[in-house]
Amino acid sequence: MNEFKELNRKKLDWLSDQSVDLKIELVRNHLNICQIMINELLEEEVIEKAGERYSHTKPNEGRYSRWGYNQGGVRVGDQKLPVEVPRIMDNVERKNVPLERYEKIKHVDEPTEQLIQGILRGLSTRDYDRVINY
Repeated sequence: MNEFKELNRKKLDWLSDQSVDLKIELVRNHLNICQIMINELLEEEVIEKAGERYSHTKPNEGRYSRWGYNQGGVRVGDQKLPVEVPRIMDNVERKNVPLERYEKIKHVDEPTEQLIQGILRGLSTRDYDRVINY
C-alpha cells in the first residue's frame, strides 16, 4: 500500500469512513499507523505551545516559536520508526524546549496478540462486547 507514505503527516479522521477490508489492512500495517499517530501527537503539542503554523495568534503570550525539525526515532517493539521531531524555541530563555510527548513515546511496546485480535474483531464485526471480553 503506497498510500501510507503520503499519509504520514495527515490526521486519522478519514479512517471512520473506510471499508472494513482497509481497516484490517491498516492493522496489519500498524507501524505506519503508529508513525502517523506519533506525528499527530507531536504536532498537537507544538500547537499547544507555539500555536498553529503561520498564525498570528500565539498561545503562551508568544513565548514559544516553531524552530524546524530534528530527525528522531521511536521504538515500537523491535522496530525503530523514523520521526521528524518538531523543535520549539523558548523565546524568553533563548533555548530549545524538548517535547514532553516525544520523551514519553520514545519506546512503545509491541501490541499483544490479544490486542490485535480484539481490534480485528471490533473492526470487522462492531461487536464491542466480544472485543472487551476477549
